[in-house]
Amino acid sequence: MDISSINSLQMQSVAMQRSQAQGQGFEEALESAIAQGNSAEIRNAAIEMESFFINQMFQAMRRTVPEGEGMFEQSNAQRIWQEMLDEETSINLARAGGLGLADVLYEQLTRAVRG
Repeated sequence: MDISSINSLQMQSVAMQRSQAQGQGFEEALESAIAQGNSAEIRNAAIEMESFFINQMFQAMRRTVPEGEGMFEQSNAQRIWQEMLDEETSINLARAGGLGLADVLYEQLTRAVRG
């Protein structure tokens, strides 16, 4: 199958569907963790949310870089690879402490569960 015919609108649609699926996973995980009062699951949900936020920042930053600035034009395969790399990087960054957003979310959510 030749994927060179996939245009940027189709790629954006796939990325949007993936991000919506991640958001649904976060919401379900959070609701379950809060219902159970499971602090470890609340922490995981907060880390997942921070990861999603970091990935959104990466996407926004990439959109600011003009296409075709290098010697060669970027192919669809390279764009997909870059999106996948950004997603994994955002997950690893959030798990390693990230921006501190997960800590703030965790505190807010555990306060809501306790109070």
